[in-house]
Amino acid sequence: MSCCGNRRAAWRSATPAAESALAEPVAPRPQNTVRIGHRGEASTLVRGTRTGFSYLFGPRGSTLDVDGADAEAMLASAQFERR
Repeated sequence: MSCCGNRRAAWRSATPAAESALAEPVAPRPQNTVRIGHRGEASTLVRGTRTGFSYLFGPRGSTLDVDGADAEAMLASAQFERR
């Protein structure tokens, strides 16, 4: 085997794998939350108009803490109320 092959093998064993250098992504968290109650009969998935967060509400009576930036649009709908 040539000398380059030996150097390449030594370099690979000394260099950490690229995958281990990548950090796990951190999911954004809602800010200035507002507790919102759902009035609908069935579960519903809502995408926040400002943040793009997805909110999955259960059937009538379920509540979620919603990012304050998204709360205004939800409260304008008859399906949601502030709790």
